Amino acid sequence: MKYYIIVNQHEVTTNLICKAVPVNLFEDGEQKVIGICDVNNEVYKDYVKYTQDEIINIRENGSLTDNKINSKPSPFNDPKYENKSIYTRLTGFELTSTIDSEVIADHLITQKTVLFTGLSIVNCVAMDKVTLQVGVLSGETFKVYNEFGTNVSLPLAFYEFKSNYAAKLQLGLTIRVKYTGTSTNKIGINLMLHEAI
Repeated sequence: MKYYIIVNQHEVTTNLICKAVPVNLFEDGEQKVIGICDVNNEVYKDYVKYTQDEIINIRENGSLTDNKINSKPSPFNDPKYENKSIYTRLTGFELTSTIDSEVIADHLITQKTVLFTGLSIVNCVAMDKVTLQVGVLSGETFKVYNEFGTNVSLPLAFYEFKSNYAAKLQLGLTIRVKYTGTSTNKIGINLMLHEAI
């Protein structure tokens, strides 16, 4: 999926646009849209990343006065998101890691629409590894649709990741955690989920 940022004219530098894709979806006086190829590039880290639909909605409803991450209202602090009410559904489970062996834990999405914004891991050991996938589980077969993290190295005791945007998951999808430990240990996994009703 392509993402876009909204920049003020005085913020436009060669460094900012060198890897960008110019687009004409929105331009209003002091602001313009830049399509970005590499959403993880350090240059764009302070900007809110928008989808094309969000940009079109902004264009139709007027210009944006502040474009930095901390200024964008979180949909999870707002009672409405895409005209739906949002309810937090934090979900936790445990697994037991074993030395140099992969342990798998699955969480089935049982709500119609869920927004997934991150996870935390409790009691991890430094250099344990975790992979996070979303897909469909059918019998013994797991078909991966997306992988949010691959062999991420964990710190000692506690790890938390919160995304700047939500992954929208539908009923029937499964979040899979693949955990490889450096010791035998009981691990707590917490998923940051929000149900849209």
